This record gives sequence, C-alpha cells and structure tokens, in this order.
Amino acid sequence: MNKLFFLTDDLHYRYGDYIAPKSGNDSLFIAGFYSYFQEIVVCAPIQELDAPLLTPPEWPKKIRFAGLAPYETVLEYAKRLPKMLWHNLPVLWREIRRADMVWIRLPAANGIFAFLIAKALRRPTVVFLVGDVDKVSAANPRYRGWLAWLRKVGVYVDWKVTVFMARRSLVFAYGSELANKLRQAGCSDVEVSFTSLVKDEDLRYPDKTSAFAPQTFRILFIGRLSKEKGVHILFEAASLLGKDGYRLQLDIVGSGPDERNLKSWLKALPADVLVKFWGYLPHGEKFNHLIKQAEVFVLPSLSEGVPKVLLEVMAKGVPVVASEVGGIPDLITHNHNGLLVPPRNPQALAEAIKVLLDDNQLRSRIACGAFHFAQEHTHQKQVARIMGQVHEYLSQQNLWQQGIRDA
Repeated sequence: MNKLFFLTDDLHYRYGDYIAPKSGNDSLFIAGFYSYFQEIVVCAPIQELDAPLLTPPEWPKKIRFAGLAPYETVLEYAKRLPKMLWHNLPVLWREIRRADMVWIRLPAANGIFAFLIAKALRRPTVVFLVGDVDKVSAANPRYRGWLAWLRKVGVYVDWKVTVFMARRSLVFAYGSELANKLRQAGCSDVEVSFTSLVKDEDLRYPDKTSAFAPQTFRILFIGRLSKEKGVHILFEAASLLGKDGYRLQLDIVGSGPDERNLKSWLKALPADVLVKFWGYLPHGEKFNHLIKQAEVFVLPSLSEGVPKVLLEVMAKGVPVVASEVGGIPDLITHNHNGLLVPPRNPQALAEAIKVLLDDNQLRSRIACGAFHFAQEHTHQKQVARIMGQVHEYLSQQNLWQQGIRDA
C-alpha cells in the first residue's frame, strides 16, 4: 500500500499555500505515518483566511490536503447538509478511489459517507474512535430544553452509526472504557489505543531523586477550565493542606467557561495557598518550564477520556495524582507510576498530595515509574504498535497488499 487516505473533521485554516490545523493533535499523529506510506492525503474541513492566523507546521512533500466544506458545529452541518454533500461527496469519492487504505477518525460528520464509499470501492478501512459523543455533549450547558432532547436523538443516531462502522472494520478505541462499550455492542475487532504527543526527544529522566524542602511547593494543573475537570476539588484539597501548614502555589494552565467561578474561590483559600492562573499556553518554553518547576501534577477530573497531558508530564518525570475515572487508569497504575484517588473527594486528594510531598523515596519511585511508562508510549512507539495491529488484521482478512514499507 502506497497511499493513505486520512479523514478528520478537525477544522484546518488555509492562507495561500500554508495550511494549519486548529488543533495540533492530528498533525503530530499523521506525522507518525510518514515512514509507512509514500503519500498521505489528509481530507479535512478547510477554511480560507484573508490573513495568517496560526503558524503552520512544516508538512512533508508526501502530505497532500483535500478540502471539505468547513463547519463549526454538527448543528451547522445538519442545517447545510445538501450543500455539504454536494461539495464533499465528489471529493471523498475521488480521493478514496485513489487510495490503498482508508483511515477514519471519529467522531466525524463526514465519517459515515467516507466509510460507505470505502466499502463500495473495497478499500481496507480502519476506524479510530477518539471520544464518546454522549459524555462530551452531556457536559455542555448549551443543551437544555428542546436542545437536550435533540442532543439525545443525535447521540443515539451517532452511536448506531459508529457501531455499524465498527462491526465492519478494525477499530482503535481511545481507552479501555470506550473499547468495552463497543465490545458490549457486538464489535469484535476492537483494539485499545491512545495518541501520544510525547516524542523521543521530549523525554527527561526525573532529577528530583534527592530530598527537598522548598518554602513553597508547586502544584500544577493543565487542562480546560470546565466543571468536569474538577479544579474546584483541587482548591478544596489545597485548602485542607494549607490548614495543615503546607505552603503551596497552584499553577493553573488553561482557559474555559468555569474560569470566573474558579477565581471566586481565591478569597476563601488560606493565606499560605497562592493560585496563579496562566491562561492557555502553547507548547513551548514557558509551558515546559512550568512542568519542570512542579513538585506534583494533579488531574482531579470528574469525567475524562485518556488525557494526553498526563503522558506529557510523565515524560518529564513529574509525579501524578489523578482521579480514577474514564481512561486515566489506562495510563496510571496506582502506587507504581502515579497515585489514583476517588473523584469528588477533596480529602483523599489532599492525602495523596501530602504523601508525595512528605515521602522523598515514594516520590522518586513514582516519578521514575511515570518516566518509564512515557518512554514506552512515545508517539513513535504508539504508531508502530498501531501499524503492527493493522498489518495483522489486514493479513487475516486477506486485504494486505504489498507496498507498505517497514519503518
């Protein structure tokens, strides 16, 4: 196989000859396939710009883009469905017909159309399911009244379509929770996987093996500031630690709809607990510096997928305390490469943080375990595992063709 068709519904921006994804996750994921295919066609919604908005990644020559009609929400897509199909279907047919293998990233409004075309043309198809639409949409406060009813209908239809596709292709589910949900729906060829933003050059062996007694302990959170991330639980835990005599600085990196509410907590915190809101920070020097300065990284989520940020901090040898929800246990083994606590439990969270701050040997062991896990799950190694599973599946289905080169 020489040509890969990769469908994503992540919006991309184009200014002249430059194309940049709104989110950088897909660009790194696609980069992992460079050494396996001679050409990769990325089929994505592309919005034309009058001026540059983002710094575009340096795409290799073997990457080519096929533009779909842009849209921001599924409701917008549904309202413009005839125009969307008029533009998108010819593009999908043309590019899939030229491809040797089809990769569909879900959720995607265009996913079912690409899937049906791939099956009609008998192209080997792989589905990568990266999220649960039900969970994500349920956390959105917009869905109230008749929109809540519409959300339920949309979730039902989306799940039925997803299961239809999953029963007829190899599926990589983002975390064991989502994989088990698919298996319970009768899907047999389901593999647990997750994407990693950690590259081999990002790894840094933990250097906090010696005892330390800083005047102020740095606790780091990175993520969207929304209620399901549980930052208010971290504030409650920090308040308990402050009352026990710990001097803390909470570094909060991210932005979101709950930011104003979280800032209202500051007056209630003890004087020994300082909170700094850094806002959204792109990956770079400041982002990495905050990770390096942290004694502990805390992710107190109430619900979660498989958070990429955990691997990023683990790769830097930072001990992690996280809620035992969603896909977090796919990354964290309690007392081995991190500490897991029940969600919505400030007391348990405070105790776990306290244990790491007080026990130098435990902190060192957890940090080393975190580093070694990240080392085994870098972006390059995750893609190699995925391609190995794809090769095995297609060989069993007698669909494998000569052409993919071993990396």
